[in-house]
Amino acid sequence: MILKWLDERTGLVKTVQSLLFNEIPGGARWRHTWGGILLFMFLVQAVTGLALWMAYSPSTRSAWESVFYIQHVMHFGWLVRGIHYFAAEAMFLQCYASWV
Repeated sequence: MILKWLDERTGLVKTVQSLLFNEIPGGARWRHTWGGILLFMFLVQAVTGLALWMAYSPSTRSAWESVFYIQHVMHFGWLVRGIHYFAAEAMFLQCYASWV
């Protein structure tokens, strides 16, 4: 019901469908997915980076304490920090793979 209301006013569903179901000349290949994967990794970096930014203190006196807080006290902080780390590694590998 809400999706139908939103679509009547914005045409968002038709736009998303035209982007997702686009015909690729010569058929789909793995190289066609690299840009989407890179965009997804960037979005993961942005979301987890914002979550970490809210709890991190970059000063010389409190940086270690804020990382300790994120890792051991903050709810799912260890998970957010781990996802941020591994998404950065995956993003680097994806950039390298698309360049080669």
